[in-house]
Amino acid sequence: MIEKNYYRLPELKDRFGFTEYDYLYLCENYNIPIRFYIHHQYFLLTEPDNENRKTNVIGAINYKGLIEVNSIDKSSFLKDSKVEVSRCFLMDKNGELSFESSSDILINNCFDERYVQKYSSLAELKSFPYYAIVIGEENRNLIQQENTPLIASLKLNFKNFVITKEDIEWCKLMLEIDLTNDKPREHIIHNQIKQIMCDNPTFGGSALYRKVHDNFINENDSTDPYSLFLEVTIDEIVWGKAGKYEKTLTKRTFLNLVSKFKK
Repeated sequence: MIEKNYYRLPELKDRFGFTEYDYLYLCENYNIPIRFYIHHQYFLLTEPDNENRKTNVIGAINYKGLIEVNSIDKSSFLKDSKVEVSRCFLMDKNGELSFESSSDILINNCFDERYVQKYSSLAELKSFPYYAIVIGEENRNLIQQENTPLIASLKLNFKNFVITKEDIEWCKLMLEIDLTNDKPREHIIHNQIKQIMCDNPTFGGSALYRKVHDNFINENDSTDPYSLFLEVTIDEIVWGKAGKYEKTLTKRTFLNLVSKFKK
């Protein structure tokens, strides 16, 4: 069987040895992100301008691929098995089908003064994920009218719900599947670092490590979404599954990984 970038829940049991209910249990009990597959949808891409306390709207994208929802929408989905979202993270630049300028009329009429039009090209886009706002076909540039509202949203359910290949090994670690083998699992901690970077886009490596350390000391799991950190000191991180699989990541290696992932 081919290796996929993501899998739907009914595939898990035969392919990886755990069920969709195991994965739902982990989603319900750990602070992990959840993702959905979207097929052809328009979004506005945004990026923060923290210095001026603004949000730059850098263009409109027709996208198919994975999205990640925020913690509030995650809770709603786990409660009701469905959720309707108007904002999310787009995860994959390869999901871009087309890119165009966003509508000045849309930005002026449907957003407040915190949102600023910033013209960019596809080549100027930085690394994904991007925080995005759902728009309809009627909200595209040259189509948007003065009286056209912004009411588009995505209705998500279990048909859209997926697990990425990067999260498969983490699930097996948490569920204590195949822990006796010597299979390398460094990509699990790499995935965690990428997620922390996504949640703190303006932080450099040293500031990010300091935040991870301080949050661990204060029992704040916002920088440990996959509940991997067993011990965090000023010099190293011990991560894994207590008593089952424990590895050490030095601060120097952490900083090097942050630098690598920013490129």
